[in-house]
Amino acid sequence: MNTYVAMLRGINVSGQKIIKMDRLKSIFESMQLQEVTTYIQSGNVIFGTTESDKVVLRDRIESTLKEALGYDVPVVIRSNDELDEVIKLNPFAVAELPEGEKVYVTFLASQPTAEAIAHFESYSNNVDDFRVLSREVYILSVKAEKTPSSIRER
Repeated sequence: MNTYVAMLRGINVSGQKIIKMDRLKSIFESMQLQEVTTYIQSGNVIFGTTESDKVVLRDRIESTLKEALGYDVPVVIRSNDELDEVIKLNPFAVAELPEGEKVYVTFLASQPTAEAIAHFESYSNNVDDFRVLSREVYILSVKAEKTPSSIRER
């Protein structure tokens, strides 16, 4: 059995595309996925399956969600092993961060181009620092008062 996390994009944001987690869980269970667990109202679903092809799995989940909900829901999937690797590859020394600083990770559906990475990383400033590795964007958020000048630097 393989363990995955499916991260649903664009649901429960600003009152748009609302789905309750109990309904989401039942939709995933209807696909014969095992040990289905949702995480808060985030649209993140942990589950087990014997399927090892993540593209097939993603397409099946997206198709089932569209049929059940009536609208498209993009899905990003990571395996348990991939999530372990995301933690290991974190470019920021988390144990050494000053109080109030945090590291966030955004998961991308595919590997961005070198040009897109350079463009994105150019937005680093004295408030946020970005690193793109593979299909993840690591964001170091520095505890700083966001003055009009620091906002303009973005």
